[in-house]
Amino acid sequence: MLQVWGYSPQGTSFSTNCNCIPVIYRQFAQGASLFHMKYAFFISGAFGRFENPNTGYTDWLDTINLDERTLRHIKQGKCIVVVDDTTEAFDESTINTTLQNFAERNKLTADNFVFSTNNLNFPKQSFCDVYSAPFVLEYCRYSIIDKDTDYFEPIMKTRGDWQYPFISIGGEPRHHRRQLHNLIRNQYPSTGICTMNSGFRANDYSTISFTPEVSPYELNHTGPYVWHDINPKHFIHVPSAAVMETYIDYDNFSITEKAFKNLVYPQPFVMLAASGSIQLLRDIGFDVYDEYVDHSYDNIVDNDDRISAVFESFCKLIQMDHFPNEKNIVAHNREVSRNLTIANDFINYVESKLESTG
Repeated sequence: MLQVWGYSPQGTSFSTNCNCIPVIYRQFAQGASLFHMKYAFFISGAFGRFENPNTGYTDWLDTINLDERTLRHIKQGKCIVVVDDTTEAFDESTINTTLQNFAERNKLTADNFVFSTNNLNFPKQSFCDVYSAPFVLEYCRYSIIDKDTDYFEPIMKTRGDWQYPFISIGGEPRHHRRQLHNLIRNQYPSTGICTMNSGFRANDYSTISFTPEVSPYELNHTGPYVWHDINPKHFIHVPSAAVMETYIDYDNFSITEKAFKNLVYPQPFVMLAASGSIQLLRDIGFDVYDEYVDHSYDNIVDNDDRISAVFESFCKLIQMDHFPNEKNIVAHNREVSRNLTIANDFINYVESKLESTG
C-alpha cells in the first residue's frame, strides 16, 4: 500500500496528513508518519484538490513551499510530489504558470513531480509528469453508487408518468450552453424544463443573451446543486434530456457528474461536450443509449457545428417517450462504475514511479 504524506497549513500531524489523501485512493494508500519506505507527498484534499485560502482558485500553488525534510527526501530519491487536481479540468494556459513556478521554487523535475488532472488533453510538460484520466467518474462512483437508494429506487419504480417532454440541464450560463439553450427555446418556447440559471459565479461567460430559467420541481433557486445530488422528479417525470457539460473545447476535454448521472439513472440523453466524449464513455464500457440516440455529433470537431448537430439529435430524441431497455442499460452502467479502476491505476503508476527513483 502506498505511503502518503501531505501538505497542510495546519501542520504535519498524522490526522491532517490523512486529509491529504483523496477518498478514491484511500483503499490503496495510507497516511505515513515514519518513513521506512519510499512515499508520495500529496498536495490535495478529500475530493481531489487542496483549496488554498491565501490565493486565487487557479493560483493555488503560489504560496506553497515544501519543508526541508521533504526536499531532502526528494533529493535522496525517497519521495516524489503529487499535485492532485483530479476534480478539475483546467487548460494549460490557465494553470501552467502556478505549476511551473511551484516546480522551480522547489527544484522539482518530471522525475519527482506528478500533476494529476481530470483534463484528458492536458499536454505533457518539461518540468512535471502529467497524468490525465477521467477521475471524476471515480469520485461519482464513490459518492453516488449504492449510497443513493432514496433516489434510485423511486425512479426505477415510478418512472413513466411524463409531465414534461424533456429537460435541458444547463446551470452556469457558459457560452456554449447559451447557444444550445437558445436553439431549444426558439424551437420549443413553452414546453419542457430548462435549467439555465443566471450564474452563481458572477463570471461574464458570453455576450449571447438568454432568459434564465429554473425547474418547476425546485423549491430553492438561491444556490447551485451539490454536485452529486439529484432531484428524482427530473427522472421520474421527464423521458429524455440534453446534458451540457462544463467544457466543450479540445483543451478542456473532461467528463463530469453531469454525464455520469444520466448514465446511472434511466433517461436517454444527448450530450454537449468536447468531441470524442461519447466515444470515451463507450470505451470505458458504458452504454450511452445508442439504440435510442444518434450520437454522430460526437465526431464533429468544430464547436458551432457540433452544437447544431447536438440540437438536431435532441429534436429526434424528444419525439420518443418509450425506451423499453433503459433500465437494463442503467443496471449495466452502474456495474461498470462499480468496477472502475481509475484510482487504482493511478496509485499503481505513482508506486512504479517511486520504485524508479533513487
